[in-house]
Amino acid sequence: MPQTTLSNHYLIWITYKPVSTQQPNHKCYKFENTWLVELKFRHLVQQHCHSYRDCNLMQKLNSCANDLVQWSNNDNKTQHEISKVKKKLEVEHTQVNASNVNHYITLKNKLDILLVQENLF
Repeated sequence: MPQTTLSNHYLIWITYKPVSTQQPNHKCYKFENTWLVELKFRHLVQQHCHSYRDCNLMQKLNSCANDLVQWSNNDNKTQHEISKVKKKLEVEHTQVNASNVNHYITLKNKLDILLVQENLF
């Protein structure tokens, strides 16, 4: 029979329960390093952070993160749309005639509007 010895150690019972810190279907905020090279980035952060004066630090960070994600999504969509319209204009520039000149002018106007939108946000 094995011999038992006395010990001054206590038994510890650990129960592991994983806790989800995220809400379902909720994306985590992820800082994009490419934002740092954007000329508008610093101004955007400063402008938006000043608008959160009555919030605590966590509320400011969450609001700023939401604004940056929205800005990034809008900015990327606008730049993608600008590229598409520029490519269409390049192709159609050589083929402008009396029957499609209105379409060409419409594309140029659309590009102007997109460029203004890009500068506003």
